[in-house]
Amino acid sequence: MPHIVSPIRSNLLLQILLEGNLYIASTWCVSYVLYMLIYQWSQLGVAVLLVFSLAVITESLRIYVGYTLNLSPHGLRPKLLLFSTLALCLPLLCAFWYLRRLLLNQSLWLQLICNVWAIFIALELVAAVGILWSKKSQVETLPNWSTIEANLKARRRRLQRPPGQLYKL
Repeated sequence: MPHIVSPIRSNLLLQILLEGNLYIASTWCVSYVLYMLIYQWSQLGVAVLLVFSLAVITESLRIYVGYTLNLSPHGLRPKLLLFSTLALCLPLLCAFWYLRRLLLNQSLWLQLICNVWAIFIALELVAAVGILWSKKSQVETLPNWSTIEANLKARRRRLQRPPGQLYKL
C-alpha cells in the first residue's frame, strides 16, 4: 500500500536553534542598520556596507540551507549539513568579527546581540557535529501492512460469531 504522505525526519534541537537564530539575526540586522545610520553616518564607508551585506546574505543563506536540509523528506543529511554550516560560517564569522570590532565600547545592545548570535552559531555547529556522530540510525519505521490486515481479519471473525457460541479449544 503506497503512502500518500511521507514522514519528515528532522532534528528538533537544530530546528529550535535555527528558529532562534532567525530572530536573533533579523534583530541584529535591523539594530545594526539603525545604529550605523543614526550614530555612525560619518564613518559609514563602502567597506562597512560590503561587509555588512556579506554578513546578511551569508546568514540568510545559512539559515535557509539549514531549514532545507533539516526538513527534507529524504531524511537528514548530516555530512552535507555540517559541511554547509562550516563553509558558510567561516566568512560569516570573519565579517562578524570586523563589524563587531567597529562597535568596540560603543553600543551595549549591539554587543549583547552579537554575543547571543555567536552563541547560537556555536550551538548550531555543535548540534550539526552531534547529528553526524550520533549512534542512532534514523531509519524510517513503516507499519507492517500484512500484520495489520491479518489482525483486522481475525477481529472481524471474532465479531461475526454469535454471542452464545462456544469457542473451540
